[in-house]
Amino acid sequence: MSTVQLIGTTVPSVKFSLTEPKENVKYVLNPLIKLEIKQTPSNVFAKLLVSIVNAEDKPTPFEVELAVTGTFVLSGKVDVESVRLYVSNTLYPFARTAVADITLKAGIPPYYLPFINFGEAKKKEDEIKDGE
Repeated sequence: MSTVQLIGTTVPSVKFSLTEPKENVKYVLNPLIKLEIKQTPSNVFAKLLVSIVNAEDKPTPFEVELAVTGTFVLSGKVDVESVRLYVSNTLYPFARTAVADITLKAGIPPYYLPFINFGEAKKKEDEIKDGE
């Protein structure tokens, strides 16, 4: 039987700042999410990066850059896509909670990153690639 198991996680870096409030502006929160994975025969070292950046055309009430890392142990033969899916589904809730907690403690309403079904997102990505 093949398995992937989380053995530890950290939040090694967080940057947060409130932006200058503007009147009559509709804020656009468009989080960018990136996953980096390094795999050995018995372990996976992963970093999930989340950023929300303020821009002239897409103003945000705050900026945040956050990294969540995880170390996983592998047993048996596990395909790369299964590892990516498991790691994403495991680390993302840590990032989601951290961003909500940071915004709440900054004195603004908590911002919850959207729920993501990484399995469905992968299927949609594959469908788009197949249609090109």
